[in-house]
Amino acid sequence: MATTTRRVAAVDIGSNTVHLVVVDVAADDAFTVVSRQVDLVQLGTDVAATGEIGPERAARAEATLGKMAAHARELGAVALLAVATEGVRAARNADAVLPRFSAAWGAPIALISGLEEAVLTFWGATAGERDPQRRLGVGDLGGGSCELVLGTRDHISYATSLPLGSNGLIAQVQPSDPPTPEDFARLRAAAERALAAFPRPEPAVGALIAVGGTATALARIVGSPGGVTAADLQRGAGLLATAPAAELASQVRTDPARVRLVVGGLAAWQAIIAHVGVEQMAVSENGVREGAIIAWARAGDDWRAYTQAAVAGIAPSPTK
Repeated sequence: MATTTRRVAAVDIGSNTVHLVVVDVAADDAFTVVSRQVDLVQLGTDVAATGEIGPERAARAEATLGKMAAHARELGAVALLAVATEGVRAARNADAVLPRFSAAWGAPIALISGLEEAVLTFWGATAGERDPQRRLGVGDLGGGSCELVLGTRDHISYATSLPLGSNGLIAQVQPSDPPTPEDFARLRAAAERALAAFPRPEPAVGALIAVGGTATALARIVGSPGGVTAADLQRGAGLLATAPAAELASQVRTDPARVRLVVGGLAAWQAIIAHVGVEQMAVSENGVREGAIIAWARAGDDWRAYTQAAVAGIAPSPTK
């Protein structure tokens, strides 16, 4: 019997990026990516500086969402989903910009909580997991927050959202360009302080999956797209210290602003893998967008309530 698939598009609006994915999703949660698009809008830069999203970045986000919606419709998407995360959550003018973003996207944008983001990210990142018993950790490091989740493929046992992000670390420490070893030490110390609120997982996880643009950019910079080890991170710190961001950006074919964010992200991931107790992390492009699509495939238009019910059922301790 043939499997019925539906083509769905989802965007997430974060501190650093607006990211689109269009997938063909089946009833069993399996999905095939049709298209991805990303724009480094950096809403969180304005929020960190002034407490709200400025008019220029808001206009850029609107234009980006309009183009992404048109692309999704051209590809035949039957549903348009959207979530806004920390880059909008933390803005004083979120209530003013969200209706404009929704109008540009052509469908309502859900302003989700940190725990909703964590749950959706876990579903998206673990969609391909075949072992229902393996204990997994998923980390989503963004510009303004970090979601950490523990569980198996079919059961989330713990989730948290911490005020730890690449933008925030850069703003707090203000490393030089290029960063010095002392800069990296201060960045990692700041990340470790934020992680103190996250109990070390017991028993240990069998794998840590890293998601988010900073993780994928970092993997590309160190030349290890499928996964990154502690040694890779140390080597990456040495590479980032060799030249200014603009020069390195041309070498690794990415935006200079992304290279600057990776400086903070690298220190954060060093702290995270040490805290979780693993020597390496797998890197996945899947995350909150794909999780929203999975929730929609399971619950239809009630996908938000389905996600909130999962949040309500999470155990309070990572040892459970």
